[in-house]
Amino acid sequence: MMAAHTTPFLFSLNPSELDEPSISNEEFLQSLDTIGVWLRVFAAYDSLQRYSSSESSSAQRLAALSNIYLQLGAQLEDQAVSLVAFSIWSKNRDLVLADLFARIVLRRAKKKAPSEVHAILERFNSKNRKKITVDQRSFFQEVAEMPDAEIVELFLGYKWRAKPSVKLIPARHMDVWKNLPADLRRIADSFHDAKQIPRITAAYNKLKHGPQLVSQNPADLVRRFGTRCDHGKQLARHKWLDRVGIRLLFAGSRTRPESTEVGSAAVAPFLIDDERAVRNIFFDTMVYQATLFQILVKMQIALYRKESVNWGSLDKGISRIIEEAHGRSLASKFLSLSVQPRSSAMQ
Repeated sequence: MMAAHTTPFLFSLNPSELDEPSISNEEFLQSLDTIGVWLRVFAAYDSLQRYSSSESSSAQRLAALSNIYLQLGAQLEDQAVSLVAFSIWSKNRDLVLADLFARIVLRRAKKKAPSEVHAILERFNSKNRKKITVDQRSFFQEVAEMPDAEIVELFLGYKWRAKPSVKLIPARHMDVWKNLPADLRRIADSFHDAKQIPRITAAYNKLKHGPQLVSQNPADLVRRFGTRCDHGKQLARHKWLDRVGIRLLFAGSRTRPESTEVGSAAVAPFLIDDERAVRNIFFDTMVYQATLFQILVKMQIALYRKESVNWGSLDKGISRIIEEAHGRSLASKFLSLSVQPRSSAMQ
């Protein structure tokens, strides 16, 4: 019998040999800025290259496709936790961000809470260090209904005005500031979407645990078990439906909905395996959300340090991804700040 793999994958400093302090807010924010915001995007981008490559095998393509959806779910979870943590920290900068992140647990209640934003602040004001459960849907629905001034103050702890101090936002970057309330509202809208978010979350969980999936050909299932004759046009229009794909098992082995469920998609849906759609998901959702969060984190750092926002220079990997996104429906904020196009065709 083969021996178990024993190569260590974690390294810990010896606490008996170090007199090390806890992680500071400065360190935590700086790490969010340099890698945390883009962590899921980089992983998904590598998979996108594998997914799009003609040299990839069918199994490699499906694994890459699954990872893109997995990273999408992880990114949305990361950002939801970040925004909840920022809404608390903006009221009390003495709180430790790393501890706030560790205490937040997201859930989705069936009914909207009366005032989840206020309730969260009350719960975090307590002195215990227990986990705090946050109703994601209620929280972000409440945020989406806030006036511009309130939504900015909630996440940044900075009183909104159309023309902020140039010490915070230089005049040449004022458009970024003016668009911030709408951008934050757009993020909040996406997080309480009653249709998409539960589906993305469910797909993320099924890919993460198990994974709970089977590889099947949708068109073959229609040919074998179809009882209606109106599938021909759809199959002809979407070529990917006639090859093996990833089918998620939301209800174990069951493939048909019960009387209380609407549509088979609620039971055993397939991941969309269309390259154009997958690229749209990556660039128009993942890259767009990461870009907005990079701006938000940089503003957090500036307010914490009490200095101007430092856009600095982007990591070359981020620059490459944003440049590739340029020209799409995505409005890449950083192109006007620090990304220099490689050719005149990009301008």
